[in-house]
Amino acid sequence: MIYMRSLKLLGVLFAVFVLTSVGAFCGNGSPSVEEEFKSSKVVLAGTMIHSRDILDAEGFVQGTFYSIRVSEVLKGSPGKTVELYSENSSGRFPMKPGTEYLIFAYQGTFEGVNGPRLVMDSCGNSGALKTSKKALATARKLKQRLSKPTQ
Repeated sequence: MIYMRSLKLLGVLFAVFVLTSVGAFCGNGSPSVEEEFKSSKVVLAGTMIHSRDILDAEGFVQGTFYSIRVSEVLKGSPGKTVELYSENSSGRFPMKPGTEYLIFAYQGTFEGVNGPRLVMDSCGNSGALKTSKKALATARKLKQRLSKPTQ
């Protein structure tokens, strides 16, 4: 009986480990492009040009700042380049240099990082541009709706 409980506990722990190491736990599910566009501070397309890791006192990576060269602004008013933060957790959003991304960013604060920062939600619609074409088309339509004057 104790052996069976131990096996069940081991199975549960293994499942938790696999779920948290494979991807972020999305407690609120994945928002639609429309929902995420509405709640984002900035929506843009751009290329990741530089990254720098932030280390804690013990030398472990706490998070990464990514510099993005903006090619298209869909919402908000970022500059020609924008800095985004990705916390080193199950919700991290890793980026590769030279890759173009569609980014839905909100503002957040993080331990060990001064002030509010723009961040991406790994459960959302941000992603490499080559796999985010439908989301980009939807975001462009939403931008057009916002720019039309109301009568």
